[in-house]
Amino acid sequence: GLYGTAKHWFHSSQLSANDYIEGALPFLMKQILK
Repeated sequence: GLYGTAKHWFHSSQLSANDYIEGALPFLMKQILK
């Protein structure tokens, strides 16, 4: 699911938590609101 994808992305990425949130939030919002 979407949570699993985000979790996998978080664990497999080298981004800091803040960069991850800034990058992921617009994408997640699009997925939720579409």
